Amino acid sequence: VEYIKDGTAIPPLKLFMDDSCLTTAKMEDMQTLLDVYQEFVVWSRFRLKSSKSRALVYQKGVTVEWVVESSEDSQARLQLSGEVIPNVSEKPIKFLGRWIRAEGKDKAIIEKTHEDLLAYLSRLDCSYLTGLQKCWGYQYMVLPKMKWPLAIYDIPISTVSSWEQTTNSHLRKWLGVGHTLSS
Repeated sequence: VEYIKDGTAIPPLKLFMDDSCLTTAKMEDMQTLLDVYQEFVVWSRFRLKSSKSRALVYQKGVTVEWVVESSEDSQARLQLSGEVIPNVSEKPIKFLGRWIRAEGKDKAIIEKTHEDLLAYLSRLDCSYLTGLQKCWGYQYMVLPKMKWPLAIYDIPISTVSSWEQTTNSHLRKWLGVGHTLSS
């Protein structure tokens, strides 16, 4: 299976540490590639687990979904050593630190990150710490937890700006300064 784009061969296998990502344009090619990859892995005395694998298949721009336990139409599902690979629609997976979902958008992650930020700020706000201690907690506990999602997900700058306004209001309150103080 070989794909060529602009005269350059595109490798169907991408590896990083213990993560691997197989990509093809057709589902039939993917099953062939999985069978070849399985032979290589067995030869190298490793084992692939279909339960830890995920498949994301698009047909005509629409996600193809299947359920592992379902017995209907086994041709429309990808298999690894005879076991059906779960679909990303059924079970999302984290690949290189980023959640992969069937819809292909980061909206759910952005909402979860915002909820986490509000929870962290609320927890700090309700604590019996002094204002400076709350600011220290924000700088050394909340900010590091927020850096990773901000770095790997495509979060619009307008969304980050609204989060910054919320954060600034908490920081001004903890420091005891007026709302007119600029950041």
